[in-house]
Amino acid sequence: MNTSENGEFTLPTRMAKKRRLVGRMFLIVFCFNLAFAIAGGWALSGPAAGLTRFSFGWPLWSIILLAASSLLVIPLLAPLALKILRSPPEEEKP
Repeated sequence: MNTSENGEFTLPTRMAKKRRLVGRMFLIVFCFNLAFAIAGGWALSGPAAGLTRFSFGWPLWSIILLAASSLLVIPLLAPLALKILRSPPEEEKP
């Protein structure tokens, strides 16, 4: 907490806003990955079953696709999240 000239405390809202932005970014990406994994799992166990020689059910295909997409998106999101969280503080406007 910061103190101003008259002794009142101010909350560090800038960092909280950055954390909320990063959290929402991860949540949105996870939801898109989950939706596409479920759709892909359904497709690979039904209409597109001829594309692969493995015959898993749609839940297992969805889990495999979600795990793979999560591992692939982490190297893209982590540097962006670190850049947002470690950016220099903005100057206060009078």
